[in-house]
Amino acid sequence: MLKIITAITALAFVASASASPTSTTWTFNNSDFESTDVFVAGSNSNSTRDYESIAMTNNGIEMTMTAWSDSAPVDTNSTDTDRYDGNVVSAELYYWGGNSGFGVVNNDESSSNSPEHAIDNYSAAGAQWSDQDMVLLSFSQNVTLEQINIGWQNTHGNGNDTLDFGVVAISNTQRNAMGSGAAWSDIYSLADMYKNTTPQANSNNGVDQYYALNGVTGESQHWLVGLYNEMANCDYDSFKLLGVTAKLASGSNAVVDVPEPTSIALFAVGLGLMYRNRKKQGQFKLNV
Repeated sequence: MLKIITAITALAFVASASASPTSTTWTFNNSDFESTDVFVAGSNSNSTRDYESIAMTNNGIEMTMTAWSDSAPVDTNSTDTDRYDGNVVSAELYYWGGNSGFGVVNNDESSSNSPEHAIDNYSAAGAQWSDQDMVLLSFSQNVTLEQINIGWQNTHGNGNDTLDFGVVAISNTQRNAMGSGAAWSDIYSLADMYKNTTPQANSNNGVDQYYALNGVTGESQHWLVGLYNEMANCDYDSFKLLGVTAKLASGSNAVVDVPEPTSIALFAVGLGLMYRNRKKQGQFKLNV
């Protein structure tokens, strides 16, 4: 089983949960991922660059990144003809260096093939089948995504010269459905996905581009990043993820399924019980 890797980035300051909205950026082109003691050997390749998950903390917010794809229930091979598996299961993150970023390799793919080792909706079988890869970004607090950095991208198809890139916020319930037999259509609605096909040059890095997410207004702990459609008519895209910027909502905290009672609420309940007990005691004495 692959190990879980945690990388702690240098902190310029610690963001308070009650502070005003602050943008935080997690970048994947730093020395944390170049060090050989960070790489972990994987199960499907001789490469030492695949991960089960990556966790990074910046400005007091932890972001955990995992890979997913609708590549189940059957592992496919070159002789299969019906490969639209449909069920979403975990995949592997592959790091391809500071100029490229992270790709996804699912259980129908090989890390030695391109663009299969990227985040893609590609299939070597052409129109017969394809798997839709997604990266799940899970944060310790509710955030709104502001920007996604792309280190490498490729588009293919008739007139398809733009990356069909999208992000969508999902709930804890939808997150828990991943890996439990659900399809992507069970986890999110395509209508809810924010789509952006216009990249911007990144002035801070001459290699990568970024996609501004100005139209995203939702807040969540869990965000899916990928392509917003399955491959159709042999039109496919692929990219590698190099960074993400998110904004912490004012006053937000980590979401819990069952809110814990506050000390004030406990105090109020205690006063109510004391009053009821005293009242009962008084009624008992009057009847004696």
